[in-house]
Amino acid sequence: MLRTEFLAVGAESHLGHLFDDGPVEAGGQRYCMNSASLRFVPAAQLEAEGYGQFRSQFEITDEEKAS
Repeated sequence: MLRTEFLAVGAESHLGHLFDDGPVEAGGQRYCMNSASLRFVPAAQLEAEGYGQFRSQFEITDEEKAS
């Protein structure tokens, strides 16, 4: 199976692979991300961590509001 490695723009570190066997109706591509390359930030902390521009993409629960 043919796969394409994708790298971080700044550090050129390995993030995962791109495959061409994904759902046709969604463009036919499938990404396989390495979990070690991800950093999870709670939605309630997006602004403090510098990701405030993505705030509209998340719904905050009452539990998160309390923290």
